[in-house]
Amino acid sequence: QPRARPSRSTLYRVRGSNGGCSASDSVWVYVNRPDLRISGDTTVCAGTALRLQVGGARSYHWQPEELFDDPRSPRPLMYPQESATVFLDWEDEFCRGRDSLALTVTPAPTITIMADTTICAEEAVRLWAGGGLHYRWEPADLLDDPNRPDPLARLSAATLFQVAVLNEEGCAARAEVRVDVRPDTGLAFSLTAPARSVLPGEEVFVDLTIEALDAALLPAAAIDDLRLQIAYDPAEIAFRPTAAVSGLAAADWRWKNDDDSREGKLMLRGSGPALTDDGLLLRIPCTPLLHKITSLALPLDLVAVELEDFAACDDLRLAGDSIRLAEVCLNNERLLNLFGFAYSLSEAFPNPADGSSELHYGIGLPGHVTMTIYTMLGEQAARLVDRRLQPGRYRVTLANLPAGVYHCVLRAGPFTASRQVVFSP
Repeated sequence: QPRARPSRSTLYRVRGSNGGCSASDSVWVYVNRPDLRISGDTTVCAGTALRLQVGGARSYHWQPEELFDDPRSPRPLMYPQESATVFLDWEDEFCRGRDSLALTVTPAPTITIMADTTICAEEAVRLWAGGGLHYRWEPADLLDDPNRPDPLARLSAATLFQVAVLNEEGCAARAEVRVDVRPDTGLAFSLTAPARSVLPGEEVFVDLTIEALDAALLPAAAIDDLRLQIAYDPAEIAFRPTAAVSGLAAADWRWKNDDDSREGKLMLRGSGPALTDDGLLLRIPCTPLLHKITSLALPLDLVAVELEDFAACDDLRLAGDSIRLAEVCLNNERLLNLFGFAYSLSEAFPNPADGSSELHYGIGLPGHVTMTIYTMLGEQAARLVDRRLQPGRYRVTLANLPAGVYHCVLRAGPFTASRQVVFSP
């Protein structure tokens, strides 16, 4: 009575004899083995749904059980996150057995994507994402090229963008970013100077005003913190510490200023209760200075630096104004002395000049000053001064030059003077 362990259906033959007679017979042993199949490749992307399918047995048991939605089903669904070997124990009326299947799991791309942002209505914003080889953004109709990693979007309403990213293995991942759109507040700010002529050195006030083109929109803006910058030419105007005005739009606001006169930037920051009405925000005292021409419009450019909880959108309309200097008589070089000093240029001493000769000069108003020595042919021989000076008296030592007759020219604001200098052999 031999024992057989066939791995597949097999025909067995037997022959016997009793010494004189013999006979033969055969028998089929059928092996019933389930057919283990998988829909798709055994290399899959992490998180991708994978349906396994078997047949030909009475019962099934998939392991590890936690990988399957129904470990007793002939068609279980699984979501593999990493490479693994799964096992199937099966049983029918006559047989039982175990099969296995190795799965290779490819990681999904790791996406980097921009943070949620806020823009102004109809403003263009550049979206961006990274971490893959191919990209597809939705909604595509709002983008210049939805297949770029960094498409350009132009929006009129808040939008949630989604991007699908594929890596080299064809595995995909998704991410999203929200772009909010600020509504039109209908606000405008203006900088206004007095509509009159003033004398150099006379103090005037420049008014910073908020205008509500639609008063109903102003409370919605809830502006309680404001930063602005006034750009100006320090050679033409000077500011002193700001002074808030009571009883107006920002009656209870506190203001701070940082004046960088070298760069011509006056930084203003105010904070207080949320604005609920339009009107004058701030009155800024300033002093127009004497310029090289008799009548001058002084431009003041207003720039929105930052409005907290409010986007500085296109509807934030900023307008500059001007101050005009009255005409000043400069006949016979009689100059306005506002700072206690007068413009002047002395004769060189000693003259003819040597290595120790000096020129003394005075500056009446702050501004840029140049002192240049020219030959009799008008060619520049030396530049002695080229910088901004405050009112006061100064002196400069003459450099040694080849023998000859020269002219030393001082230019400062409205003042120009020339002195002859002789250098001996």
